[in-house]
Amino acid sequence: MQQWQVSKKAIKIGSIGPGDFTYEVPKIVGYALNLLMQVVAGYKGTAEIRLAVENGEVDGVCMDWNSVRSTWRKALDSGDVTVIVRITSTSDPEISRVPSAVDFTRKPEERKLIEVGVDDRGAIFRPYVLPPEVPLDRVKVLRRAFSDTLKDSDFLADAKRSHLNIDAVSGDELEKIVSGLFRLDSAVASKLSEGLR
Repeated sequence: MQQWQVSKKAIKIGSIGPGDFTYEVPKIVGYALNLLMQVVAGYKGTAEIRLAVENGEVDGVCMDWNSVRSTWRKALDSGDVTVIVRITSTSDPEISRVPSAVDFTRKPEERKLIEVGVDDRGAIFRPYVLPPEVPLDRVKVLRRAFSDTLKDSDFLADAKRSHLNIDAVSGDELEKIVSGLFRLDSAVASKLSEGLR
């Protein structure tokens, strides 16, 4: 990351396109940290992007750690692929020594952009939602059932066999994040929009 911050050469990051995690997250991090970067859109999926990285067509990709460690395991073990920065504040023990993007921020505004545009987005990446006006008692029952499932030993053993890391956000926390996005300061929203151009 230190080398990238002072690089005069744009690093090419492969992506699917606007609206996708592989596009928006590197755009926001690059904007917040003032990284020289070219996000190359148009790939059909992360398998195509991984192939493009391996062939030298692009320099890297921004994708979920669960996916990286299961699809690029041999390349990680051999050192052909290196994780240079975590984009979220939470970390899997396997990459706990990899610095977080927020470690490279210099101003509170940069930290806020990453917090809202990356951390919060990651937390609500694959939500389970209900329609409006579901009675609160039903919401509570479903949240409790979901939470209990995530602690179930059979469920966790199956996830481990599948090399999946279970790192769910509670319904209460998810609701808090989404409510915060609706109250987002207009200056931060404007900067996020600018960063995604």
